[in-house]
Amino acid sequence: MRKKEENRVAAAKIYRTEAKEKKTTEPRTQESGVAWQIQSPPRRLQFQIEAADQGETVWNYLTRKKGFTKMQVKRMKFQPDGILVDKVQVRVTHVLAEGERLEVSIEAPTRKKDERQTELKNEIEMERPEDSKTRQSAQKMNRERMPNILYEDQDVLAVWKPHGMTLHPSHGHHGDTLMDQVQMMIAHRDGGDAADVPLYSIGRLDSDTSGIVVFARNQVAAQRLWQQRMDGRFQKQYLAKCEGQFSEEAKEEQCISKPIAPVPGELNRMQVDDAGKRAVTYYRIWRETEHETWLLVHLETGRTHQIRVHMAWIGHPLVGDSLYGNGTAGEMYAALSACTATFFQPFTGEKITLNALDKAERGE
Repeated sequence: MRKKEENRVAAAKIYRTEAKEKKTTEPRTQESGVAWQIQSPPRRLQFQIEAADQGETVWNYLTRKKGFTKMQVKRMKFQPDGILVDKVQVRVTHVLAEGERLEVSIEAPTRKKDERQTELKNEIEMERPEDSKTRQSAQKMNRERMPNILYEDQDVLAVWKPHGMTLHPSHGHHGDTLMDQVQMMIAHRDGGDAADVPLYSIGRLDSDTSGIVVFARNQVAAQRLWQQRMDGRFQKQYLAKCEGQFSEEAKEEQCISKPIAPVPGELNRMQVDDAGKRAVTYYRIWRETEHETWLLVHLETGRTHQIRVHMAWIGHPLVGDSLYGNGTAGEMYAALSACTATFFQPFTGEKITLNALDKAERGE
């Protein structure tokens, strides 16, 4: 027991020395303009145990005081060095004492190299020759056209998605999606395999829609950012260019509250339908021209094509919208961009505001 205690004291001294030398990077806000980025080590969190926390077990401290879910704490238990007190691995039943330093890992386990190779081999064997050509050309495109990063810290990454790009890999889209590009960029920059770069999109954007996409970089951050979406602290604003002119009253915020449902027999097309799901859209005029009006829009709900459907329903379809307006399919995209995002850093609570209104206005 004495030897174990001596080892703990020695480890604690080394830990304090390393902590003094370690430089930290604070989250920043990014106004429209120059993007920035940092390189980050594997994500770990540290907590200094205070007098008020003394006598708590690690389990109770993490779940009751630090907001981790039971599943997240269980996941920590089975990771190498997943839960440390003064650099010594402990159980979740460990009783904390004032002055101790608790350190936890929130990284998702990476897949083994042979598992990734097997998956890739299976994908290649199953795809048709034309699919292989598409995949190879998409990978080449990815290397030549890296995403525009708007904000990055150890837990959150925000990038700009152009019009016409799919967000997630799906049937027919492998290597050419925004998530593929971001994973490839991070793997190339930081070293490693793109398949082992954890990313969790917080919300989604239609392929036609451009704008800010926020990714969580670990599972705990994802859970906390999704909770912010649920309770309204995570907000996005959209810039929509609509056909025609609006009445003067639209210079003040207006509300469209009309349910939306799929159009029977048509793939990926929606309509206002009293039997559909609740959908609420708020908008106001931002700028007007002779034949078009720019609106600033935010959503209370997030239905498929919600802004496009609601604007078409009131007689002002989005410019270029081939599905609900007068655009030409394959040649134009609906003029809609997620131009601002406001949320809170999932661990520090710092408010983060991203503004890319200039990109949205240029139609990027």
